[in-house]
Amino acid sequence: RVLFRSEGREETWEGFDTIVLALGVKSRNELAEELEGKVGQMYVIGDAATPGNATSAMRQGFKTGMMI
Repeated sequence: RVLFRSEGREETWEGFDTIVLALGVKSRNELAEELEGKVGQMYVIGDAATPGNATSAMRQGFKTGMMI
């Protein structure tokens, strides 16, 4: 049972075993910013570079791996 609140309304949802939440995306690359100038080479990929999906992140990881 899940209590859901949105825009001032409350609803109770039942009959679910699993709930997956996807709540917006925003690039988070604080580590890359902190390491800037401290390492020889750095590649920022996936959501740290630009928000996307898992397929895009895997493709970026593969291409980066092949490049280095």
